[in-house]
Amino acid sequence: MLQAALDLAVASGMETRWPAFGPGQRQLAGSVRSMTARPDARRIKYRQGSISSSSTMPACFSRRKTNEIIVIFLALLIHIHKMDTEIMNNTNDRIQLGRNLLSFIFTTGLALGGIVFIAYCLRIGYFPQGISFGDSVLFIFLAISFGFLYSLFVLCLTSLGITARPLWHGLQKTKIFLSKKLKKSPANEEQIAFTIEKPEAPLYILAAFGIFFIVLLTHFEWKGIATLVFCSFICASMWSKHVQNAHSIHLLGQKDDLLESESGHLTQLKRMQPVFILMIILTPLTFGGVTGAFLDGAMRMSNLRIDSAVVYIKEPYSTFMRENGLAGEKSNFGNEYLKYSNVNVLFQGIGKNVVVEKDIGKDVISLPIPAESIFIVKAKKK
Repeated sequence: MLQAALDLAVASGMETRWPAFGPGQRQLAGSVRSMTARPDARRIKYRQGSISSSSTMPACFSRRKTNEIIVIFLALLIHIHKMDTEIMNNTNDRIQLGRNLLSFIFTTGLALGGIVFIAYCLRIGYFPQGISFGDSVLFIFLAISFGFLYSLFVLCLTSLGITARPLWHGLQKTKIFLSKKLKKSPANEEQIAFTIEKPEAPLYILAAFGIFFIVLLTHFEWKGIATLVFCSFICASMWSKHVQNAHSIHLLGQKDDLLESESGHLTQLKRMQPVFILMIILTPLTFGGVTGAFLDGAMRMSNLRIDSAVVYIKEPYSTFMRENGLAGEKSNFGNEYLKYSNVNVLFQGIGKNVVVEKDIGKDVISLPIPAESIFIVKAKKK
């Protein structure tokens, strides 16, 4: 289209030039030929003693208007071309950003899924053989499952700690009062105090789920309950410090001229922000004693672990179960298979073997069985 417009400009008597402004870029410049004829000019021709006149005004007027329209048209084409180039550049940048983001998510998910997978294998004491590259998709889903469960738990636990603000502040005032009464600290010495942020209404709903998580994970064991309640206090304190630091950063950022001390304080506040978030994430995982439960939950969500299943085991592996005091039942799969109920399938779906576990009194036996020698049926809850 642009070339056709240039041909039209040349045919109409315009001079064109293309000065270079950069690689791959040219700017069209057009100039209209000077037309010296006035609108009322007439050429007088004398032919055989008679005067004949022909006006040139309409032709001059038409050519001038045509040139002006062509110049405007070419300028519009150049503007549209520049807009298209900018749009394409922005689109390419966004596509590249999307590719980089997807690559980061895939790499991070694969790494986190691998860590969760290895931690679970260490937990059950079994490492599968025959893992293929296609299993990497399962690793990503495993990372998503673990990340979802643990993030929800940390969110609910932190909300529980924030909603328990009166309890923490009451304990703090009691501690300060007793310290002064027992004269363990001078009366004029300032006590190191903490401030938990005031909870908002939605946090009470999340706090209720936090209580549910604690009861579910500890089974009313007081030591576990006390540990998780303390973790909720740590998470609430770290979140409150994060919010308070963000407010201080906002106030300092509004100042035009910062003193050297204020600039250093602002830098320190910004450096501490990710530390608080990291402590919130790691505290329940490190001190809460819930890592194993969330590993099991992530494996269940990924369908790599099945609890209370019904399995049909083929000889000679059913003989091993019988030798360890677990007698199976007859099954409809044939004489080679025995049926076992309420069996935990610790690992299946990756590699060549399936790992089963069964409680026998105070003992627990686990056995890796080739996948072709076992059938797994999920028990339906009534």
